[in-house]
Amino acid sequence: MKMGDLADQVTKAEPPALPPEPATQNQKWLLLDSKLLDGERVLLVFEKRWLTEARQTHPGTAIYFPPEVEELKRIKNAPDTIRLLHRIKKEFGAWIVPSKPRTEREVT
Repeated sequence: MKMGDLADQVTKAEPPALPPEPATQNQKWLLLDSKLLDGERVLLVFEKRWLTEARQTHPGTAIYFPPEVEELKRIKNAPDTIRLLHRIKKEFGAWIVPSKPRTEREVT
């Protein structure tokens, strides 16, 4: 697979499936300053329906959904890997897809 092919696949990717429960306290998103990313701001969007509005309100800010954060928590002891994933996410507009289905994550 060529890098161009990978970039095409990544830009066509959809955000990970979100849990059906509503966002905490009816919030659409949270703007966070990441210590791990040297103070860079990231946006945690709670529901896919607010993605367009979040992008318009905070252009250029990397957007994460709760399942992506859960996946990153699994590798919290690998900060270099998290930084690399963040760079890929920003450059290609990628989404971090959970490695296990939601039902398996809830059980373990």
